[in-house]
Order: sequence, then structure tokens, then C-alpha cells
Amino acid sequence: MGGFSSGRDRYATTPTVAESFSLPAADLKEHLEAGEGIVWRWGDADDPRIRIGIAAKGEVSPDDVDADQEDAADRLAATDDALPRRLRLRYTATPATSSEPVDVDDEIVVTYTAPPMGGLRPWFRCPGCSSRREELHLPPWDRRPGEAGIRFRCRECHELGYETSRASGTNMREALVRFKRAFARADAQNRRPHPNHVRSPERPSGRHESTHEELLEDVRQARAEWDASYHRGLARYTDDTHFDEDLSRFEDADPEMFLES
Repeated sequence: MGGFSSGRDRYATTPTVAESFSLPAADLKEHLEAGEGIVWRWGDADDPRIRIGIAAKGEVSPDDVDADQEDAADRLAATDDALPRRLRLRYTATPATSSEPVDVDDEIVVTYTAPPMGGLRPWFRCPGCSSRREELHLPPWDRRPGEAGIRFRCRECHELGYETSRASGTNMREALVRFKRAFARADAQNRRPHPNHVRSPERPSGRHESTHEELLEDVRQARAEWDASYHRGLARYTDDTHFDEDLSRFEDADPEMFLES
């Protein structure tokens, strides 16, 4: 069983999403109007773990919306508040390699999609990889060395994991639930199948391909995490000395391999 233990230890070396400060684009939309700002806190209101000043900059135009230009213009005209094109984040953090705090001043590009039911949905453009994301994260900076470790980036850039994918036994059910929810969000028929023997979710009519691809990526990642969780649980009942290699194959795999095209 030593092989299983060592594989699990390697897998759990990076922080998780739950340990990080997460910045959700959808929640910020309710608070921000172009040209204005707020203070975002995590933890106790009187003694927060971190406090970030967020200022909205610029005003979104139809070119910033992933939709037909006429449709984008109509939706913007129907929006009560002027939506921002960028967010300026200002806060203080201490890098893992230093004892001196650093004043961080960063800008995040905001882009938008046009959901079938109307309105506009905001997304962040990750400064690290330029991918479109629902959330950006700031991990515990004592766990992520380097300049990028004190800045908001996507989960992949910070190599953040999920608690469910690092658990075994009964917590494997949580990974299963996450997969079913991700699949239902992406699927035209809102199906919630088991991770085994499934094909890709069907794209609903009216959903943009880029939006659907973002949802498919969540499904792929959830499937990969469920497989890793399943095999960690299986390791508790096997003495196979090669199991450590099998586990690493799932934990390091490209999520694309877990969904058929």
C-alpha cells in the first residue's frame, strides 16, 4: 500500500480552490457599474483575511460581446448600468519567498456572452493564459512562490485542485455529484449520467460554441477528477504494486481523454 500513499501525497501538494480567495464574475456584475468601485472582503467584516479594492474601468461595447453585433448592441441598450471592460484590483500580499508585503495593482479584462434567455453574462480573461473564466483565484501566497502567486489567475494557472478529487471513500460521491452537475449544465437535455459510458453533452440550440466549450471543459475536468478519486478509493482494497503508476496516469492525464467526441 506504500505506492498508493506516495502517489496521493504527490497529488495533494498544490492548494485547492476551497483554500483560495475566489473572485466570481457573476457576483461582481451585481455590484459594479463602469466608473465606480467597491471593496471586496473575505472573512470577518471587522477583521477580514484579505481586502481588495476593485474599480471598474472603461465601458463595454458590442465588440466586447461574443455575439452577433446587432444582438449585442440591442442587449447593451437594454442594460440599465454601463458595464465595465476592465477591473482594477488593488490589495496587499506577501510573496512566499519574502517577508515583505507587496502592494499589488492589477487589471483584469472582462468579456461578455449573450445567454439564450437574454441579458449579458460576464467572464474574466485570465491574465496568465488569456482563457475565458467564470472565476479567478488567489491561492494562499505562502503555498505559491513567485510573483504570479500573489495575483488572481485561473485555476489551471495556479494548479489548484478540488477537495473532492483528493478524497477517497465516501467523498468519491462528491466527485460524482460534481460531474453530474457539470454535465447537466452543458447538456441540452439537462441529463445527469454516471461518468462511465457517456458521450459529450449535446449543445442546446442558441448557445454559442465558445460558451459550450467552456462548459465542456468543466465536464472533462470533473470526469478526470472522478476517475482519479475512484482509483484512489480502489487502492484501499488492493496490494497491486503497480497501482501508483496507474493513479498517476489518471491524475496527470489530459481531461480530453475522458470524453468521446
